[in-house]
Amino acid sequence: MSIYPRLFLHISGDAAKRSIWSPNISDSRERVLLSSDYCPKSKRPKVMRINIMLLETLKGLECSLHGDKRKEREWLEQILHEEFREITRSGVLVDRAETIEALSTEENVPPLLSRDFRLISVRDNFAILHYRTFHQDGSCASLRSSCWEMSENDQWKMVFHQGTPTSNGKKRTLSLDNVQ
Repeated sequence: MSIYPRLFLHISGDAAKRSIWSPNISDSRERVLLSSDYCPKSKRPKVMRINIMLLETLKGLECSLHGDKRKEREWLEQILHEEFREITRSGVLVDRAETIEALSTEENVPPLLSRDFRLISVRDNFAILHYRTFHQDGSCASLRSSCWEMSENDQWKMVFHQGTPTSNGKKRTLSLDNVQ
């Protein structure tokens, strides 16, 4: 069992405000705001700092795959787990070798912009990252999920990725007030 509680982290927009949602037996809607305005870094519990650092680490690794670095075969071999699988935007299941070949040889692909990163820390060495992507003109909007695992040599590796096209690229808002 993990020494850390399962955390749901969300950074929206410019990351000005950060929030953590922690499932709790007594109150499943406990929410803690983490912002320099509301909660100075020195006052944050250690587990929150660790998970914010994890979110930033995985966000950086994920975003490295949205620009020119995605064409670097060595980088892809380093970051993708040996058992990596992906369900593409078009619904095709591909493996690590197919992904590396496709990304390292693609041409004239505009960089992806990303936002609304959310992290679910499942275990100390396994996390799920959700976020939205789109091109600068707003086209090709997708909701994406990646599963990351810490390898034996303390490197995060992507185990699974799925990109699902969204109908209009707009975020659907849910209220916890009506959730049972």
